[in-house]
Amino acid sequence: MKVEKVADKYEEIKKLVKNKEVLDLGCADHTIEQKERRGKEYVHDIIKKHAKSVLGVDIEKNAVRKLKKKGYDVVYGKVDEIGFNVGKKFDVVFAGELIEHLDNLGIFLKNAKKHLKKGGLLVITTPNPYFFLRFVEIISRDEIYCNQDHTLWLEPRTISQLLKKNKWEIKDIFWIRRPKWYRIGGLPMRFRKYFHFGFMVIAQPID
Repeated sequence: MKVEKVADKYEEIKKLVKNKEVLDLGCADHTIEQKERRGKEYVHDIIKKHAKSVLGVDIEKNAVRKLKKKGYDVVYGKVDEIGFNVGKKFDVVFAGELIEHLDNLGIFLKNAKKHLKKGGLLVITTPNPYFFLRFVEIISRDEIYCNQDHTLWLEPRTISQLLKKNKWEIKDIFWIRRPKWYRIGGLPMRFRKYFHFGFMVIAQPID
């Protein structure tokens, strides 16, 4: 699969959630402290601003408690566990930088399907294992940085196969420009799109 399109992550999210009811899975962005550091780039805030409504879900109980105190509508939940249910359906299920943390991808996709209205969309963003800085790390120190909570890497071909096997149709898939700091030295991404930081997949269940 050759992915040619490149888009801005935040602008695409704004368009996808505009005036929609959204379920944001993994909304705490690891910790509440990261939310405060990210500021305007905190995705849950972007969704909250542009969506009709948003319910956040996260496995980090402490972060959920802190977000609730700040007025966010969030609940605790393990999204790749049998029995996960928030009791309603949504126009969009958003999983931003989440899938690479999960243990049970098939159960996660079943849970996402269960929470989508007819015609609804699953939106996934995930890091690209072939991001150009990973090659720099290999050359410089013979290893790559990996978040200690990650359980896997996915790239466009493997996630396409995962979705196909679990009866999802991909509506769009593209590279995302993020973070901003590497755009200045973005020659590798202009040379080969496969060097981008991450990608976004938009999918619908096959009935």
